[in-house]
Amino acid sequence: MRALVPPRSTPDRDHDFARLGAESWDLLVIGGGITGTAVARDAALRGLKTALVEQGDFAFGTSSRSSRLVHGGLRYLANFDFSLVREGLVERRRLLDSAPGLVRPVRFIYPVYKGDPDRLGKVHLGVRLYDALSLGHGLGGTKRLLRKQLLHSIPGLRRDGLQGAVSYFDAATHDTRLTLAVARSALRAGAVLVPRCRALGLSGNQDRNGGARICDLLSDQSQRGGQGDREIEVRAKATVLCCGPWQTLYPPATVKLRTARGTHISIKNRRIPLDGYIALRSPRDGRLAFAMPIGQYIVFGTTDDDDRTEPGLVRPTAQDAGYLLELANHAFPAVDVTPEDVTGIWAGLRPLVAEGSGEDADALSRRHLVVRGPPGLWILTGGKLTTHRRMAEDLVDAIVPALAEQGVEAGLCVTTEGKLLTGDLEAGRVRLEALGLSRGALDSASGLYGNSLEELIEFLPKEPTGDPDARFRRAQIAMAVKREWALSLDDLLLRRLEPGPLDLKQCWREAPAAARELGSHLAWSDREVTRAAAELRDGITRDLGAAGIPLPT
Repeated sequence: MRALVPPRSTPDRDHDFARLGAESWDLLVIGGGITGTAVARDAALRGLKTALVEQGDFAFGTSSRSSRLVHGGLRYLANFDFSLVREGLVERRRLLDSAPGLVRPVRFIYPVYKGDPDRLGKVHLGVRLYDALSLGHGLGGTKRLLRKQLLHSIPGLRRDGLQGAVSYFDAATHDTRLTLAVARSALRAGAVLVPRCRALGLSGNQDRNGGARICDLLSDQSQRGGQGDREIEVRAKATVLCCGPWQTLYPPATVKLRTARGTHISIKNRRIPLDGYIALRSPRDGRLAFAMPIGQYIVFGTTDDDDRTEPGLVRPTAQDAGYLLELANHAFPAVDVTPEDVTGIWAGLRPLVAEGSGEDADALSRRHLVVRGPPGLWILTGGKLTTHRRMAEDLVDAIVPALAEQGVEAGLCVTTEGKLLTGDLEAGRVRLEALGLSRGALDSASGLYGNSLEELIEFLPKEPTGDPDARFRRAQIAMAVKREWALSLDDLLLRRLEPGPLDLKQCWREAPAAARELGSHLAWSDREVTRAAAELRDGITRDLGAAGIPLPT
């Protein structure tokens, strides 16, 4: 679903936008995905005066369209990329410690069939090596499962040729919520973050300074009383591009990326009750993918296909949906999953560092790359969700000496320790349960908010009557506006709240009521409320239609 243009800005955002042009910055970060927000956090915590601009919503692109995994990358062992796996496993442990609830351990099951490229013994050995590479950061629980055990725990799994499985633990998260948590941590550290600002061009010069020309995408002079030009020059000693698959600002001959489209589909979990995340092989090409239980849904993904579509326009295709439906039905032949069963589908472009086009995108390394461009400019790209903190550390470590030459001092990296979120997860659960929140809503909220769950209580409507779950939903919307930069209906329903893209049909049905509640916080007129709901529904209809999924009724 493509982002919609909200009717207007907010006073807080206007204040921050004015600061962008009025002040000088040590570091300007362009891009508000997981990488950009991590850089802003790291830099601000070192004492650097930091600003970040994002052309859409935070996590609008790749960072909200992942498999939501926090992992070392078991499949990278096949390429003997042990250092990359080790790096991911260390960062996995740090995220589990710093964002409990939001990042959580999950059980993985890797079935092996006759004729698979890797035998059961080899898979078991690989998982044991995977655990060993964690060097004290592992999650334990690795074991082999007999065929009988596996069919008992996953009765719908394909039986023909099944030899057994290996069970192990990795971790998962909600990708957008993790990005927002990092962004809020950057804000607490002193960074200024402004969404809906597009960098029109860079303004580096021979004095080694960075900076950029920035356009306010929410400028509406008729509503603002003619505040003046909403295109400004942001002055900064260094500028960092964390643009993911967007490459328009890259100077020539700096970085060459390949962009790979990853698509996921979701269905209701009552169709396939799963005991953990299940590794699957496509019957079409043998690629590894996963069936992942997330709340009330099962997600199948991901595809991995080269795609040069402009990142803001990428959509899942009917071919993607067909590939994943075939995968699901091959793995669970008695279920007969059809397009009518699909509740959600999403696609994103992953930026892969590679020079040529001969190698399969699926085989390319997920290593990140720090590039020093023309004076005052740096580029951070590649990598993956799990290693965002390490990517930011490497980038800021590289920039600090250059800033020192300009008289700017910075401290050492401090993001390896401490909590990403403020608050106490268990205290929040206890207080919300006492208010009558249902167990299902409480479990879902714990996975979205982690330690900040308790913060939602201050946004609960004052009247104690009514359905507790409905009151909690209203609190979520209020917090999304006041603390999480939500400015449009797709910001709210597709990224900040569940089910989001897991159930686009439910989002379609919820749009009018959610628009009214969101509009009450953003001072929308009745016409703007109606338009917001209609635009969201139109976007969902287009995305489902492009993938051959029947429209909601």
